[in-house]
Amino acid sequence: YKNKKELEDRVKELEESNKEINNEVESLKKEVEKLKKEAYNKQASYKNLGSFNASAYTPYCNGCSGITKTGYDVRKSIYYNGMRIIATDPSVIPLYSIVEISYDDVSFKAISLDVGGAIKGKKIDLLTETKSEAYKFGRKNVNVKLIKSGGSNK
Repeated sequence: YKNKKELEDRVKELEESNKEINNEVESLKKEVEKLKKEAYNKQASYKNLGSFNASAYTPYCNGCSGITKTGYDVRKSIYYNGMRIIATDPSVIPLYSIVEISYDDVSFKAISLDVGGAIKGKKIDLLTETKSEAYKFGRKNVNVKLIKSGGSNK
């Protein structure tokens, strides 16, 4: 800088710029807090369906075709749009419903795309890739929260 005045002007510019940045940071922090509250309230608004008895199945079990009741081919993947696939009693959890399943320290989203002859009432069947995974899962009580109720179609 050629003189003191230029230096002082540059300091003022930087201070103003810093104020604008700080204001923007504060604004972004407020927006993040608002989004966190909305997410918490949305999660809290999930309808708790309570405890269900869960078992597991594979696409290749006796009597299974590898095609769900909704027509989805599960021989290629046990996931649908990033969610685990489950079989439910449609009178309790309608097909295409999205739920949150939790047990122990595990929690995940699942979608009801299938039904099963033994799946009546508060029972769900979790699709696994192999019989050994299904046996390892066994039977357990899980908590189910309804995120989005399905219906007869998507």
